[in-house]
Amino acid sequence: MSWTGVWAVGAVPLTRAAEGDGEAPPGPGAPGDRAEALLDLMGSDAAATAPFVATARKADPAAALASALGGVLPGSGGDFVASPAEVPGIMAALTAVASPGTEERDRLCEEAGAWMKAHGDEPDLRPEEAVDGLFTVMEAAMRHGQAVAGVSLRY
Repeated sequence: MSWTGVWAVGAVPLTRAAEGDGEAPPGPGAPGDRAEALLDLMGSDAAATAPFVATARKADPAAALASALGGVLPGSGGDFVASPAEVPGIMAALTAVASPGTEERDRLCEEAGAWMKAHGDEPDLRPEEAVDGLFTVMEAAMRHGQAVAGVSLRY
């Protein structure tokens, strides 16, 4: 049986993100009301930028990157909500391990690609695009004082 792993990360308007607080994010592959609400907010006109979405056949793109990022993102399995106050710290940590043109970024992308080849059926996943997507979303959220959310699902 085939399935597709989807990881969406996007800026979320501050007042709307607070409405989702008080409950842990859904686990990987567990679509729920909160996950759907976060996806709706990421795609809203009030979001600072469009979300980035990574997909993989029979694999979880969030798990591939989370393993390589080594705890840079909050939450687990790609599911998280970072407040506007947390975003600059996450951006600093992401910059330390994944700045374009650095050996650290090359290592991180190689590690994520190797994870995907070992655990999934998606040889064409481009970790560089996912890392670039994280930078774009985090930078836009910082500029606009917004939260950032990540949702990992399986279809």
